Amino acid sequence: MRGSGSLLVVAAALASAALALTSCARRDPVREAASLHALAERYFQARFDFRPTAATAAGDHSRDSKLEDFSELRVQFEQVALRAFLDTLATTIDSTALPPAEQVDYALLKRDARTRLLYIEDLKVYERDPDLYHSTASSAVYSLLKRDFAPLDERLAAVAAREEQIPKFLEEAKKNLKNPPGIWTRIAIEQARGTVQFFASVVPAAARGATDPAVRTRALRANEAALAAARDYLYFLQNDLLPRSKGDFALGRELFKKDCAVEEWITEEPESILARALAGVEENHLQMAEVCRRIDPKASVAEVVERTAAHYPPPAGLLDSCRAEMKRLRRFIVERDLLALPPGENLAVTETPVFRRSLTFASTDTPGPLEPKATEAFFYVTPVDAKWSRAQQDEYLREFCRGLIYTTASHEAYPGHFIQGLYQRVNPSLVRKLTRSDTFSEGWAHYCEQMVLDEGFSKDPELRLYQLHDALLRLCRAVLTVRLHVQGWTPEQAIEWMVREGHQKRINAEREVKRYTTEPLVLSYWWGKEEVLRLRELYRGRAGASFTLADFHRRLLEMGEPPLPLAERMLLAGAESGTKRGD
Repeated sequence: MRGSGSLLVVAAALASAALALTSCARRDPVREAASLHALAERYFQARFDFRPTAATAAGDHSRDSKLEDFSELRVQFEQVALRAFLDTLATTIDSTALPPAEQVDYALLKRDARTRLLYIEDLKVYERDPDLYHSTASSAVYSLLKRDFAPLDERLAAVAAREEQIPKFLEEAKKNLKNPPGIWTRIAIEQARGTVQFFASVVPAAARGATDPAVRTRALRANEAALAAARDYLYFLQNDLLPRSKGDFALGRELFKKDCAVEEWITEEPESILARALAGVEENHLQMAEVCRRIDPKASVAEVVERTAAHYPPPAGLLDSCRAEMKRLRRFIVERDLLALPPGENLAVTETPVFRRSLTFASTDTPGPLEPKATEAFFYVTPVDAKWSRAQQDEYLREFCRGLIYTTASHEAYPGHFIQGLYQRVNPSLVRKLTRSDTFSEGWAHYCEQMVLDEGFSKDPELRLYQLHDALLRLCRAVLTVRLHVQGWTPEQAIEWMVREGHQKRINAEREVKRYTTEPLVLSYWWGKEEVLRLRELYRGRAGASFTLADFHRRLLEMGEPPLPLAERMLLAGAESGTKRGD
């Protein structure tokens, strides 16, 4: 194991490389762009060295047999390397001389490195987040199994190699974790049960499909060790870490502001965000009341929501209902020419992996932008738990009533995240392929829920009601993340407020609020949607009579997924795509 002296050697080497690069002509756009491209390539290779699982997810399979190392020394090494990179970026690249497209890439590289440092230095995720470790272990293996990017035996050999490292990886977790918030440890316990189930059932089933007996034997043996380590980690969470988990999940005002500014370039004061979101809640209540009067003029909003939420499919028909809505949405987008669909559509609706079900009802898993072969995408839907009572199943399935299946499918599939993923794959910029902003990504998907209905997809008032209902949920996220992280609200206060003001069932409110304690930037959905709507009107004014939604949507998605203040700059400057490059 390398000592701290090695870190200094690495830092010195990076500094020497920075000095060597300064010989590049500062004012030559072509040279500056070439230097930036070379630096970006080295940056992402280093990032993948620190995050082999992220490399696999991105479609780079050169590190499929490696697992993350979150030991204290390795994290310190990453911290030093990131600071050296930022120094190199500042001292060797004249950003003012770059062509417009590369100026965007420069800003995104800087943001990516600063965000990673934020997570190490300020958010201290390695010390505070017990969910990080078992979820990394399970994702590292699942990412090798879910897509056929190579023959099964080859992938199982990589599975075995990663699983052989999991016991040590989870032992390091025990050393790293100091004083996490109790609610985070309880979340980790819920999720870790799914991880144990994953190693107990999914991996052995896959391993038995190996054609090479040696590969099968190695994979099963490695999985037994990984399963034992996962069970031991769950025991550690329940019996050791939970009793001493006394930390505060709340960021506090200054760190909340820093997180918003670094990750999403949001510089608005928390109190202003809260005031705007509360005003949005009031306006949403009025809109929902108007739609409810169309459904039943004599019933209250709560009564209409309660009644229409019962229009859900049976448990066995849940996935088929999502598939059918997805097909209807795709057909409408094409018929109305709302958005050009890039090549490579390959989306399957399937159940959410067991180790991800604690915090999500539905999500999309698109192939990595560098993936050359296995391009299938997954629209995950969390099924009913067979162990639940009939009443629990009924309450859960109300989150998949007819109106919410529409909003979920438009958000996750067409024209939401899945289409975003297709545009990412064809983006010519490596930087834009491999960086993303939640305000852009989630803002676009949330915008799609409203836009598709506005364009005439359906006149069914139930669909409009639940589009507004989901918009209200996103407004609640913005309200409650400020109140939880800045104003000292407890999770129970947030749950009660969400049930009362957000028209949410308690089971969903509890799941949502748990998430807010771990993800302060859940405000990205609402904030991002509002910014996309504002950008659309800005662009409409600029384009005049030639404006079309299809053109605006294409230009927006061709940007990649930058923070929306940067997207605005790109849209108005005409640097929305990476096609006019300096090389």
